[in-house]
Formats: sequence, structure tokens, C-alpha cells
Amino acid sequence: MGIRKPSWGRITLVGLGMLALLTPSHAWARDEQVGAGRLSAWHPCEDDPGKPGVECAELTVPVDWARPDGRQVRLDVKRQKAADPAQRLGTLMTGPGGPGQRGTVVVTDGYLPDSIRNSFDAIGYDSRGTGDTKAQCAPAPKAAPLPRNEAEFNTLLETNKRYGESCRTTPASLIDHLDAVSDARDMEALRDALGEEKLNYYGASYGTLRGQTYASLFPQRTGRMVLDGNMDHSIKDARTFMGTETLAAEKNLNDFFDWCDTNTGCSLHAQGAEKTFSEVYAKAEQADKASPGHVYDLVNEATIGASNGRINKDSWRELADEIGKRGNGTTLPSADLTMDGPNQAIFCSDWNLPVKNYTAWKAMLSDIARESPNLKISEHALVPSGVLGCLGWPRQATYPQQDLPKWNTNPRALMVESLHDAQTPYAWSRAAARQSGAVLLTYDGGGHIVAWSGKMSGQVEKYLLTGRRPADGTHCDDTHCYTRLSRGW
Repeated sequence: MGIRKPSWGRITLVGLGMLALLTPSHAWARDEQVGAGRLSAWHPCEDDPGKPGVECAELTVPVDWARPDGRQVRLDVKRQKAADPAQRLGTLMTGPGGPGQRGTVVVTDGYLPDSIRNSFDAIGYDSRGTGDTKAQCAPAPKAAPLPRNEAEFNTLLETNKRYGESCRTTPASLIDHLDAVSDARDMEALRDALGEEKLNYYGASYGTLRGQTYASLFPQRTGRMVLDGNMDHSIKDARTFMGTETLAAEKNLNDFFDWCDTNTGCSLHAQGAEKTFSEVYAKAEQADKASPGHVYDLVNEATIGASNGRINKDSWRELADEIGKRGNGTTLPSADLTMDGPNQAIFCSDWNLPVKNYTAWKAMLSDIARESPNLKISEHALVPSGVLGCLGWPRQATYPQQDLPKWNTNPRALMVESLHDAQTPYAWSRAAARQSGAVLLTYDGGGHIVAWSGKMSGQVEKYLLTGRRPADGTHCDDTHCYTRLSRGW
């Protein structure tokens, strides 16, 4: 997004004294931010010229919040004013996922329903490491997505190390401050600059980690917060991270098998979907002995197809056809893992998920495969902005995992999750809600990012518009909502 020369107004943040940082013991220090944020004057947006109610600004914040008077970085901000000024309730900050998605893009692209846009100024900003502050890296290398031996594992480590060393940011020191704590402090600076007493927030997928961190640091300044498809930052090891994602995808795949067994419209109905998939998987494993990537391509197809079938059964029909085609063909498609340095730089700042060596890697995959014997590993567990991308990464995590504290926000934050989400599994939201005391609203369906799905939408809209939360244990599907008590649970 183009930048106009701003006219600066200095905004000083609340609370003087020593900056509260997370200590090595992972203690949370709250409400003690020190520093200055500067918000420019609002001006027309070069990428949305003439769009009603849309305007842009720039927020300048410290690169390192421990040194508020040190180097500064400028983040692009965009807002779309409430469509009905008479109903305006304040501002609602949006936090998209990725990591790496730009907040200034999603704020005007239908990310929020009309009922919310009517009542809130929607605010999005390009968080550090995105937009104009995105890390610039060497051409993205390819790597074996499932290292088959010690040599390939060590090659992956060396590839990530060299690639990570090639990544640069402006200012140069920013690359060491891309974590969610720094991001949450930027949110607090923006809240203060906007003159809002509390921060209202809708975050999705990786954007939930930013919201969780903000509520942990600034619970008294947290307003109505919806976190959709939650990360679980209490996961301490690579096996649990990859295993929970794989188990969620395995359950979707098993449900696909059951559907196929009972529906004659499935092309694998006669021979059995599970049996055929097992045969194709063995075929892919054999092909991988000659060259890697066949299993990776198959689990990619199966993970996404089985998940999408929760929303539209056509995806299950297409998955059956694809499995059948691979079973009948003489060759199998393969795929490489293409690294993604800018997003690795963000993810690896927030997660410390080491795998000691190839022996540990092999043992971990075997353990996950015992738990999820059909899929064995999920495509979502093999993305570059994940465990694989951080193996050998040259910079340490600056915000390693820890449990969330009890927030005691008013109103309580609302977490939203699908029972069958294979990207951020339901178990992750359950853990985050239990730790923080947030309300968990469950969608009895599939998909990732489901706040506006089915009857969920009415519950989420009511919360944002009135502050009234759903009852604990509320579930919704496409026709109605209920509590566990009403179902006799």
C-alpha cells in the first residue's frame, strides 16, 4: 500500500515505569506498557480510492518495546467507518491468520458481516512482518517434506538455516521482534491512539494468538473479543503439535470412509474406500523410496478433501474419484515442500518445537502413525510455517510457548471453533478456553473459521453488538443452537 507523508501527532501510552516483559519463567506481567505510539492523520487509501468510509493512516511503534525510544517501525492502518453512524458502538480491530495475512486487506473484503459493519468502525493493520515490513528472503528453496533418512533430515536443517539467514527486514533489527507479544503491544498502542477505552477484537486462525496475548497482557483493556479457530500456545513439543493436527484430519478421513461405505454415489463404494486408500498409500510409500513427495501429495489431497467434505459432500465424491485414479494409475503425482521465509520468520518467533535428530523425527512420526493409522501425518502438520519450517531456523523463538493466565475480562472473551477443524483442532480451542476462562462456542460441523457459519452467526453477532455471551457449553449447527444440558449431556 502506498504511503502518503503523514502529519504526526504523538500519543503517549498509559502506565509509566519499567516495561513489563515475559520473564524466562513465563510469568505474565499485566497493564504496564510504557512507550509511545504515533498515529498519522487519516487520509485516502491508494489501494481503495474513493471507497465510501475507507481511510488509511500509519502507526509508528518501537521495534523493540523494551527500548521504546529506540528504532521505530511504521505499520499501515486502514479503517472502514461504521455504515450506520447512528448505531455506531466503537471500533472493532480485526486480526487475520496465516501467519502473514495483511490486516489492511481483510478489513474491506467481506471479512465481517453487514450487521457488524453497520455498528463498528472496522480497523485492520499490517502487523509486523507483513505488508511493507515483510521479510525479504532469497528465492524459496524446496525440501523433502518427509525426510526419509538422516541425510535428508540434515539437509532440511541446513536448508532452513541458510534460508533463514537470507531473510532481511527494514529496519534490520525488526526480524528479531516479530513475535505475538510485540504484536499485542502494537495493538495496545493503536487502541490508545484511537482513543478507545477498550479494545474490541475479532481474530481468526493465527490471529487468535495475537488476541490471546493481548488479553493476557491487558485484560482490563480488553473489550468484546471473538477468537475464531484458536491456536493452543500451551503445546510444548513437536509431537503434540503435529499429532493433534493429524488426529483431527484422521477423524475427518474416517468419516469420509464411513460415508463412502453407505453411499452408492461414491465411486469407491464397491471396493471400499479405506481399503483402496490403504493400497494407494502403500503405493506412494514405495514410490517415495525412489524419489520423495508422493506420500506428501497424497496426504495433502486427503487432508483437504476430507475436511472440505464436511461442508460440501462434492468434495468427498471428488476425493473418492482421485483415490481411485491413483489406485488405477501406473504413476503417482508428487510434490515438494516449498519454504516460505516471511511466514517462517513469524511462526518461528512464537514457537520452540525442536526435533533433536533424525532418530527422534522417525520415532515421532511412528508414534503419530500409531494414533492415526490411515493418514499417518496431516498436510497441515507439514506446512513450512510450522514444525518443519523451524527445524534449523537460525533465530530462537522470542515468545516460546506457555499456558494462558485467567483473563477475568468483562465481558468474558468468546472463543469459536468447529468440532471437525483439521487446521486448528477443536482440542486447541478447548485448552485455550479452559486456561483463560473464555466461553467456548462450538459449531457442530466442519471447516476452519466458522464464526459466521449457520446459527453460530447470530450468537457471535449478539455478543459483539450487546456484550451478552452464549451460555457455557453452547453448540450450534446450521439450524439451531443448544446447550449440553438441553441434550441431556
